[in-house]
Amino acid sequence: LLYNILKLSKIEKNKYSKLSQYVEDRDAILEKVGNHYFGVFDGDIKKVVKNLFIAVCLFGENIKKWRERNNVDEEKTDHEFVLELKRQINYINSHFIMKNNHEIYQEIFEKNTKEFATKMSFYEKQVKKNPNLDKPVIRPSELTLFCKFLQNWERKVIEHVLIKLIEGKKIHKRKWIYCYDGFMVKKTDLFLPSDLSKIVKEEFGFDLKFTIKEPTNGMKLLNEIEELHEESKEDLEHPVYA
Repeated sequence: LLYNILKLSKIEKNKYSKLSQYVEDRDAILEKVGNHYFGVFDGDIKKVVKNLFIAVCLFGENIKKWRERNNVDEEKTDHEFVLELKRQINYINSHFIMKNNHEIYQEIFEKNTKEFATKMSFYEKQVKKNPNLDKPVIRPSELTLFCKFLQNWERKVIEHVLIKLIEGKKIHKRKWIYCYDGFMVKKTDLFLPSDLSKIVKEEFGFDLKFTIKEPTNGMKLLNEIEELHEESKEDLEHPVYA
């Protein structure tokens, strides 16, 4: 989404060259970075590396925390592509997003500063009783703005897609669930992912690819509930007396 916004805003391509590479050749880059940090690459490593690009490069998490969380060898240097992408994202945020949303940034800064002061006041009172209490950290306002900027664009895109599907009677207006950068509906053959891409292209000019993700975790939970239900029925039908 950010790549499309930058492209249509006619930002110089060299300002987001690494982001462009990531979008156009993501699987190869994920594999290369995964092998760099872990020496192997599989489905689990792919998820971990995707989290690196999303949490660290896009949303500003400290790369040291990501390394600690995933037990990366301390001797392993950080991959240059990751560091360069993070630098480009920071540049885009400071030179384009913040400059064009200065009033919103100021509101966020004032709110974050006030929240931090409240948390510090509470911390200073409680730390005497509990020395192990974690000291509050002020939320970086520039990162908050960046998140809100992308979330707002995600909202615009998904809302428009949902409106078009409801108008075309492809989905019922009360039978869908909004979730992050997508939505959940009952399985249907009334539209394809390519239809959604077309809707977005016509309205925003973005080249976005939609994919269908089966609710694997949800189905697993439903199966477990069904098994528990069957077990409870057996206990009711054949009670055991001590």
